[in-house]
Amino acid sequence: AQTDTVANKTKAGIDCTRAKITIDEVYLDLTANKARINVRNSGFFDDSIVSAVVITANGNVATNLTAFPIKLSQGDAASIELNTSGIITACGNFSKAIVATQCVSREFDGTPKNC
Repeated sequence: AQTDTVANKTKAGIDCTRAKITIDEVYLDLTANKARINVRNSGFFDDSIVSAVVITANGNVATNLTAFPIKLSQGDAASIELNTSGIITACGNFSKAIVATQCVSREFDGTPKNC
């Protein structure tokens, strides 16, 4: 049983070395109070997004409107939507977006589209 457990963990670890996601775009719609994170599986391993956050300059976190996990096969893309009502009222309130899969996480701290 221990050999099987070690083998499964080793396979998962090796698979994760081939995982990569790319945040293609973060879009803020200040009028609708929403943020959208467009992400793509740019690796060589099917993976699943398990969480995503948008964080404000003072540390507040937007409410997620997308159900997780999101399965992403190689080359697939997904759009994650978050409610920014009351926490991102101007582009200057945005700090960063973080997306995590079972294997990796990526951070976007640039200027969102529509700003």
